[in-house]
Amino acid sequence: MAVKNVTLDGRSQYGVFAEGELEPFSEVARIPISCGITTTSALEHPDLKSIWEAHPNLKEGRSPMAIQLMWEKHLGSASKFAPWIEMLPKTLGLPMMWKRSERQLLKGTTMLDR
Repeated sequence: MAVKNVTLDGRSQYGVFAEGELEPFSEVARIPISCGITTTSALEHPDLKSIWEAHPNLKEGRSPMAIQLMWEKHLGSASKFAPWIEMLPKTLGLPMMWKRSERQLLKGTTMLDR
């Protein structure tokens, strides 16, 4: 394995690349859970405690992770996640983010009801 700088979509980015063939299901990296944003990390985050107390309904599903991600983005370079947040796409092409008129293009498909 090697860390390399590559250009993708006109942007210089780092990535981890295999330097040879890998067997199926080979372990190529082990990343501690503490390096990620999880429901547990969000619910235990001291800066978010007041949110969970005021809005306990937000403790369900993926909401805690989304809220921690927004908080970490708000912190900017002070966040330990700043380098990874910077690499996230700036826009999402998901139908749920489309204007109502654009979603109507999905009429007649199962996607319109989602």
